[in-house]
Amino acid sequence: MFFSSAVCFQYAGVQIMSGYVATMKQLDIFRDGRSVILSNALRTAVLSGDANDLEIAYRKLRAFDASHHWLPHAETLIDGLSNPLPSNVDECLSALARLEAEWAPAVLAILGEDGRGVLDRVWHAVGDVLADCPFDPEQPGRHASYAYAKSADWKSVVRSVQDVKNNRAQPELLSRIAEAHWRQGRWDKAACAWFELCWSAPDRFGRLMNGGEIPDPLLQGGWNRARDQDIEITPPWFPAWMLIDRPQIAGLIPAPDASAGPQAAFVALRALTIDDGENMDRRKELQRLHPGLLACFLARR
Repeated sequence: MFFSSAVCFQYAGVQIMSGYVATMKQLDIFRDGRSVILSNALRTAVLSGDANDLEIAYRKLRAFDASHHWLPHAETLIDGLSNPLPSNVDECLSALARLEAEWAPAVLAILGEDGRGVLDRVWHAVGDVLADCPFDPEQPGRHASYAYAKSADWKSVVRSVQDVKNNRAQPELLSRIAEAHWRQGRWDKAACAWFELCWSAPDRFGRLMNGGEIPDPLLQGGWNRARDQDIEITPPWFPAWMLIDRPQIAGLIPAPDASAGPQAAFVALRALTIDDGENMDRRKELQRLHPGLLACFLARR
């Protein structure tokens, strides 16, 4: 028996079994340690993305602790990882719905941000099936570029966006190709796309930037500093502001076709930055377009 050697004694009028207390502590340590081992095994199995390994780890953890909070999520993932990859559009749309509503949240619940990549194989298969489907602005998630972005296949994101006619007119596609270029180290192309978004869909650019969904630290820093200025710098004027904040980018970004407004201010500031700011005609043009930006430019010279 566990407690045959327990010692009873009185303390402050209370009878205590010292051996019982010590034994219970040992049992708690054993149980806690076993739970950690089995939980870590389940976590490792999820990271592997192998349905068989995950099912084995799931059964062991369930046998030890049927109330463990990871078990429902693991069960969902076993189903997701066991499912055949989609081979037609109907299967693809079904998989897409379950990826977003069930499988991806289950990975997040168990692994958090470490779970990136677990479902890449499924996301990529969805992208391959959707590759021949047209882009629908009303359902932007049902496009290959969306699934490829989820699988971090940035080359395929660029290709699938470029396959869409007039893709620059679609803010969703412009956002995707910008990030895809950035992820591949093509800062100039990424910045061009983000600046186009400033001019064509400023509200969307503002939401992305304020929500931390534009990952570039140079633009994020410029955006934060823009908000500290005495003048208001809204998204359409942000590309021109960036030439003041970081003049070294002037030679990396080509001048857009523009005759008025924020794009024209960008053209004027780009020319002033490259030409050492001595072109008086460009200064007058910037004064007409946005006096505050000219004042910022002159103050920083």
